[in-house]
This record gives sequence, structure tokens and C-alpha cells, in this order.
Amino acid sequence: MCVSDLSSAVVARYGEWRMRRIRGAQSFPLGCTYSSVLLRCGRISVLVLVNLVTGQDCQHFDNARYPMRKTMFKRMRTYLIGSVAAAALLTSFAGVASAQDEEHKWTANFGAGFTPLVGALNQRLDNGWNISFGGGYNFSDHFSVGGQVMYNGLGVSNGLLRELAVPGGNARIWAFTAEPRFNFAPRRKITPYVVGGIGYYRRVVEFTRPTIVAVDVFDPFFGFFPVLIPADVVIGRVIRDGLGGSAGIGFQYPLGRGVKLFTEARFHYAAGGRLPTRMVPFTIGLRY
Repeated sequence: MCVSDLSSAVVARYGEWRMRRIRGAQSFPLGCTYSSVLLRCGRISVLVLVNLVTGQDCQHFDNARYPMRKTMFKRMRTYLIGSVAAAALLTSFAGVASAQDEEHKWTANFGAGFTPLVGALNQRLDNGWNISFGGGYNFSDHFSVGGQVMYNGLGVSNGLLRELAVPGGNARIWAFTAEPRFNFAPRRKITPYVVGGIGYYRRVVEFTRPTIVAVDVFDPFFGFFPVLIPADVVIGRVIRDGLGGSAGIGFQYPLGRGVKLFTEARFHYAAGGRLPTRMVPFTIGLRY
């Protein structure tokens, strides 16, 4: 990390630095050295001059011969030291921000929402609710692949119940899918993304009639004894399953500590005989 590299900055003191005058061949005396700071951030290293150290035998900054250069030298040294400190501070903040925004490689999610049906299936079944959970792996800030399980609880329309002359019914749709996801602008607060999926879908419709069943209950004083409670008994079941897929868009917002709030909408299609499954679940949840 940049912070650890910066904290272990190497202060190097180089040996003698010979300087020659622009005019003439006479060299400055030996004994002039300087110090430097080596800043490292990942694979990038920057060598910054900190100050010049003049030995006793070095006379090219002597006040008598060059009265202005010593003042200029002090100013330059002050500016350089200030620049190094500012660069160190900015690099530290950048390293901390980068560490906080770092994506987890393995992810998990959980969500719930509303499931409206579309197409001909909407005339047979009623809209319902959904719950989903899954996990995945981030290959990069932009691309990830995961697996998802979704359960949709639905009702049976009154028109279908009257048509079949049954008193009640319910329906459910399971989806087990593999899903690639692509994030746009992952470094922004609100990150839009597109997601798709392909997998196995199972639709179950059950027709029921009310009844009364006897169950055993326990009482501390009387022990076990039977009671009658209302219930629904299944008098018919229709199952359709097959391959299907989904595609949609979503947005996610970071809440902190790697947790993100997401909301998304997808169109699902699955083969189901003469009446395929078409629905557009809206889901809101948390992703880690």
C-alpha cells in the first residue's frame, strides 16, 4: 500500500557532488553533499531533493562571495521540504481512500420486492412478491459473475378459479440462475449496472379447497390433546419447468464497510408449454 511505502521512505544521503562553473575550468571544492527522500507508491518511485548540506571546504555558497545565494538556498530548501510534506499527506489520503473503496472479491446478496406478471400469464395468475439471495465473484471493478436463487409467491386469479370451479389456489415460481453483471462508473457514489441470467425455472400452480384438520397441541396442565383448525387441502397441481433467462438494470449505493444498497428490475422469460412465464420483479436489497 502507498501508506506503508511512504512511512518507510528512504532518506538517502549521497556522496560528494562536484559542481563546475559555467565559465572556466576551475571546479568547486569537494565536500558538497545533499539529502533526498525516496517516495514509493506501488511501482512508482519519486526521488525528491530535500536540502543541501555544505561542508567546511565548500565555498561556493559563501556569504562573502555570493551573498544572495545563501538566502535563495534557504528559501528553496523551505519550499522543497513543504512540497515533500504536502505530497506525503496527499499520498496518504489517496492510499486510505483507495483501501476503503476496494471491492471484495467474493460477494453475497439478499433482497425482496414486488413481482408483477406480464403477458398471458397475467390473466391466469395474480401479481405477488419475491425474495432472492445469492453470491458471486468480482473479476474486476466492472465485471462479476454470480449465482442466484429467487422465489416468487403468486396468487391465482378469480377468473381462473370460476372457470375451473374450485374455491382457491396459489402459485409459486422458483428460479436458479447464473448471472453476469457489468458495473458502469464503479468509483461513483451511485453505480448503475446491467445484469443478465440464464438457468432453470419451475412454476407450480396448486388448486385448493378449505377443510378442517385435527392437530395435536400441548398444554402444561392437560398434556397433549387434539384440536381442529382450518386448512387448505390441495385438490390439483400443475407444474411447468424449463430453461429461461433474464435481463435488467440496477443501481447500487455504498453504505459503508463494504455493504451496498441495491435496487433492480429485470425481465424474466422461461419456457412453460403453451403459457410461458413472463414477469418483471422489482427487488431491493443489500450486497456485500
